[in-house]
Amino acid sequence: KLVPRLILNGTDVFITPDGKGNTYINPNGGRVGIGTTAPNANLHVVSNVTITGNLTIGTGASDALTSNITMYSPAGTAYRCGPNNAGTFECSD
Repeated sequence: KLVPRLILNGTDVFITPDGKGNTYINPNGGRVGIGTTAPNANLHVVSNVTITGNLTIGTGASDALTSNITMYSPAGTAYRCGPNNAGTFECSD
């Protein structure tokens, strides 16, 4: 049986499993906001994100990326990247 613990350390909050195991946040649905109290997606982060390692979107043909990712330049230009008709990935503004 996994018993979650909530640990308060000054201004930090740690949610950790008691022993080995995974930590789930809102596993029955709903949205999770980091830096917002009104998330508008399953995971909504308002701030910078650091990823150490790889970011994987999809794991194969059965769940490959089927919609676009939008990235913004410092000047505010939106670049939409996604799959094209040739079965490859491209970006355009």
